[in-house]
Amino acid sequence: MSGQEIDRLCRDYLRARYSDELSELYENMSLLTPDLNTEDLNGALGDLLTRLAGHFGPDECFLGADYDVARSVLGLSDGRTPLPAVFRRIFSQGSHG
Repeated sequence: MSGQEIDRLCRDYLRARYSDELSELYENMSLLTPDLNTEDLNGALGDLLTRLAGHFGPDECFLGADYDVARSVLGLSDGRTPLPAVFRRIFSQGSHG
């Protein structure tokens, strides 16, 4: 995984499992700077690491892990922004006539 994917995975996990407020505390590379994080943020990130290590092994939590598989293991959506239903209806009507 790239650094950007790791940061996005962490933010999405924090938002889905904890709260928007906690995900907003996460800054790029917060995993590498626990001394700068709040206790709650470090606890949540520890939970994320534990869950990933349980699936990929402790040495491959991020570096050897596939981004999409990691999202699935954590119960997160695919990370893509869904197309609103109104746009899907407009596009489908336009393609039919």
